[in-house]
Amino acid sequence: MLACKAMVKQKTHKAAAKRFVRTKRGKFLRRYTQQDHFNVGRSKKTLRGRRRDRTVAASDVHRLTRQLPFGLS
Repeated sequence: MLACKAMVKQKTHKAAAKRFVRTKRGKFLRRYTQQDHFNVGRSKKTLRGRRRDRTVAASDVHRLTRQLPFGLS
């Protein structure tokens, strides 16, 4: 038999695919943390702000592009 020297398939990191979204311009969005419960003491301004998504820090973008090679949204 001949040994196959094909490249290994790229796989999507499924946990990252559930947590991050890539926009059309290539930015990654994530949810705010600690927004599901224990919100009684927080101000209404804080709670409203946490409904929106945030962009991922520039230092983490390289790692996410490797985990999401096909740009899943």
